[in-house]
Amino acid sequence: MTDGSAGASWPVADSWMAEFLASRTGRAWSEERLSPRERAFVALTAHVTQRALGESFRRHVELALRIASADDVRDAVRFTAEMGVFETCAALEELEKILATS
Repeated sequence: MTDGSAGASWPVADSWMAEFLASRTGRAWSEERLSPRERAFVALTAHVTQRALGESFRRHVELALRIASADDVRDAVRFTAEMGVFETCAALEELEKILATS
């Protein structure tokens, strides 16, 4: 597995927003107080608790899979049930779709 750095660009038409996203993503993934694995799981937790399970969730799952096994990612999502069972169930359904196509 790799270090999980977020090298992928975000497909946005607006050049200012593309630069902003690149800047924020680069800063977030260069932070050394959390490991890449911890950052990936924090990002997934934020998505699940906000029930934001679209393209950004998919990208964060793909990043997490670079540094953790599918079972570890699934367990991280399951852990969020403490913060909302329905959100976690929806996230697990979406996660399984992502894993099936990865």
